[in-house]
Amino acid sequence: MQSPSFPLNENKRQKALRSYRLLDTPPEIDYDNITQLASYICKTPISLISLLDGERNWFKSAVGVPFTESPRSLSFCGHAIHKPEEVMIVEDARLDKRFYDNPLVEEMKAAIFYLGVPIKSEEGLPLGTLCVFDDKPRRLEDEQITAMKALAKQVESHIKSRKHTIELQNTHRKLEKTNNLLSDFAAVASHDIKLPIASIVTTADILKTKYKSVLDEDGLNRLSLIKECSFTINEYISGMLEMYTSDKGLSDDFELINLKQLLESVQKINMCEDKCQFWLPSETHVLNSNKIALTQIFTNLFTNAVKYNDKNSCIVNVNFSEDASHYKFTVTDNGPGIPEEHLGNIFKLFKTALPKDNTGKKGNGIGLSIVKKLIKKLNGRIYVSSELGKSTTFTFTIGKPTTFSN
Repeated sequence: MQSPSFPLNENKRQKALRSYRLLDTPPEIDYDNITQLASYICKTPISLISLLDGERNWFKSAVGVPFTESPRSLSFCGHAIHKPEEVMIVEDARLDKRFYDNPLVEEMKAAIFYLGVPIKSEEGLPLGTLCVFDDKPRRLEDEQITAMKALAKQVESHIKSRKHTIELQNTHRKLEKTNNLLSDFAAVASHDIKLPIASIVTTADILKTKYKSVLDEDGLNRLSLIKECSFTINEYISGMLEMYTSDKGLSDDFELINLKQLLESVQKINMCEDKCQFWLPSETHVLNSNKIALTQIFTNLFTNAVKYNDKNSCIVNVNFSEDASHYKFTVTDNGPGIPEEHLGNIFKLFKTALPKDNTGKKGNGIGLSIVKKLIKKLNGRIYVSSELGKSTTFTFTIGKPTTFSN
C-alpha cells in the first residue's frame, strides 16, 4: 500500500482549509443534498465530501458510511489532491499498486471503485474531494463524470459563501466595537471639551463688560467673534455626540404614539410654531414605533425648514400614510429649495445644501446625517426632492415592529 504523501504546499493548503472553519461542523442540508445526488447519479452506495486535515480525512457529508473521518494514511482522496485540476478514477483498486493491499480494499472490500473530484479554495488550493466509492469495479459514463464536476463546483460555491459570511460577521463585530469606542470617546470628549468652551464664553462676556470703555469697536467685535466661534464649536461637539449616541436601543424601545401630539410637541419644544405655519394630518393616527427617534427626526426636519426658509410666510406641510410593513411620511416646506448638485450629498456628515441659514449662520451638516442614520436603524429609507426657489420635500419610511422580527 502506498500512503499518500503530503503536497509541497501542505502548510499553505492547511491554512486555506482552516480559513473556511468547516472542520468538525455539524451536518448541513446543502452539503447532504450534494452527496445524495452524487450517489444517485453514479449509482454508488458511498458518496463523501471529504476534507484532508493533518492526519485525518474528515467528512463534511457522507452517504453510506457510519463514521465521519478516517486515517489520512488510508485515504484515496489524499492521492487525488496532488492533481487538483484532474478527476481521479480508480476502476478496480485491487489492480492498482497504490491500493490493492489497503485495508479498505483487501479487508473491508468497500473501496474497489473510486472517483474523486478535487474541491479547491478560491486560490486554487485543494481542500479535499467530492468522491464516490463502490464495492465492485465500475466504469462511469462521460455524462456522470461531468455531473460530478458540476457538483464539486457547487461544494466550492457553498464553502466560498460560508467564508464570505464569516468575514462579514467579523467585519460587523469590528465595526460595532469601533462604533462603541467612538460613542464612548464622543461622550467623554463632549464633556471634557465643553467645560473649557464654556469658560471661554464666560471670559469673553466678562472682558466685554469690564473693558467696554477701554476697548475700541474692533476689540469688542473680536470678543463677540470669540464668543460666536465658541458657540459654533459647542454645536459641533453636541452634534457629534448626538450622531454617535442617537441610535442606541432603537429597535427595542417601541410604544404607541399619537402622531399629531408628537408633531405638536416637536413644534413647541423647538419653538417652531412661532416662526412658521405647520399643516399637520387632521386625523388621529396611532403609530407603534420609537418615540425618541421620531422626535429627533422631526426636530431636525422642522428646524431646517424654519432656519433656511426665505419666504415672508413660512409653511411646512406634513402628510402620513401606511401599508402593511411601513409608515410613510412627507415633510414639504416652501423654502428656497436645494440646488440639484447638492441633493446627493445632503445626508452626508458635514455637508450642507446652502451656505448659510436665514440668520446668516453656517450649518454644521450633522442634523440630516442623524436623520438618515435613525431612519435606517428603524428599517426605513429617506429621499429628497426639490424645486429650486419653491419647495423641498423629504419623504421617508419607518418600519413597523414586524419588520424587526425578520
